[in-house]
Amino acid sequence: MTAWLSPADVNMVAGYLDLAGVLICGLLGGAVARAEGLDLFGYLVVGTVSGLGDGIIRDTLLHRGTPVALTDAAYPPTAFADTFLAFLIAIGEEHCHRLFTALDAAVLGFWAISGAQKTLAAELA
Repeated sequence: MTAWLSPADVNMVAGYLDLAGVLICGLLGGAVARAEGLDLFGYLVVGTVSGLGDGIIRDTLLHRGTPVALTDAAYPPTAFADTFLAFLIAIGEEHCHRLFTALDAAVLGFWAISGAQKTLAAELA
């Protein structure tokens, strides 16, 4: 009987969830930058730190090489693009609050799955 997902497939799905978390956190960082009234450079800084920072800290704490956000070419453009998107699109404050809550919950779930998979792949309990 074949397994539903092979270990390589699980790692691939966890990688996509990690990248989706970067995307969503970049948008959330852009929403925070909008609330603070920052310019485009401020958006890019806040969104990039928000999108990439958590994964860099996680990978550093795992002590398994260079963080993936610094080695995979998909991560920085994803963080920049969605932060720029948040700069261009203005959402009303009431809708932004509801959207912020839903997206924040989604990113916590994505990164919980991705972090657990990376921890298991690093053979840590």
